[in-house]
Amino acid sequence: MFDWNDLKHFLAVARAGSTLGGAAMKNLSQTTAARRLAALERDIGLTLFENAQSGYRLSPAGKELLSQAEKVEKEVLAFKALVQERAKRIAGTVRVSTNETFANLLLMPALPEFNRLYPDIRIDVFVEDRMVDLVSGEADVALRGGLNAGTGDLVARRLHDLPWSVYCSRAYAERHGGVPGLANLSEHAVIGGAGGVAAMPGPRWLEEKSDGRIAARSNSLTSLLSATKAGLGLGALPCILADREPDLLVCFHLPASFTASLWLVTRSELRNNPCVKTFNDYIAGQAQALRHLFEPRAPGG
Repeated sequence: MFDWNDLKHFLAVARAGSTLGGAAMKNLSQTTAARRLAALERDIGLTLFENAQSGYRLSPAGKELLSQAEKVEKEVLAFKALVQERAKRIAGTVRVSTNETFANLLLMPALPEFNRLYPDIRIDVFVEDRMVDLVSGEADVALRGGLNAGTGDLVARRLHDLPWSVYCSRAYAERHGGVPGLANLSEHAVIGGAGGVAAMPGPRWLEEKSDGRIAARSNSLTSLLSATKAGLGLGALPCILADREPDLLVCFHLPASFTASLWLVTRSELRNNPCVKTFNDYIAGQAQALRHLFEPRAPGG
């Protein structure tokens, strides 16, 4: 079997028309080029060149094999380019913390295209409602909602406003003679938060403004949504989550001072990490493209 590298010497001599010229193209001595060419001819059992006064001229066999050798060269160069490109690809793992709402509506729908573009970056998603401690290393990135991005040595991007509204189910409105408003809030039971949800702007505001009639509590936004849909009482929910539900009616919006924001947060030491930066830039772009999801419905709708 012949040495694949000897094809390079065959092509160089064919293009230069001499072993001297072929050797110069490969930065070799003429003796080495002639020796490698002779080794190739010996290995395949064919004479590739005829030595004429004008130089090396391709034999009939050499002419026939030249085009195939050029195809091999092209494929080898393409293979090397692919190897080099892959070696330069960004590779690693990014640990992302978010809540169920943002995971389901923003993050998971965006990951298939991200994986196609950056197949060597793995995204590990941790879903929980609490605000994880990025500074201590609980995660690399957080996609979170709140009045602020958190405390500590963090870098935060504010992606969107996250307005909240108070909702009731259609069945609840029918039982109580219409959609409740802020003026008669004290006449209605509300659904309160527990755990991390209790500290969120919507549930906290609603409980403070009600007369204390708490029909139920939940430490999960999706569970609070379900309780509101079930007609247990009024629920304060982020519009991006509740406006998608046709069985819910908007009672009224929370005051502007209780409008939270969607934050993309990273601890400072990771701000220039290639994997983290690539992920953050991509998710920020996706959030901008989906800005229609953040527009609240009008009250009564």
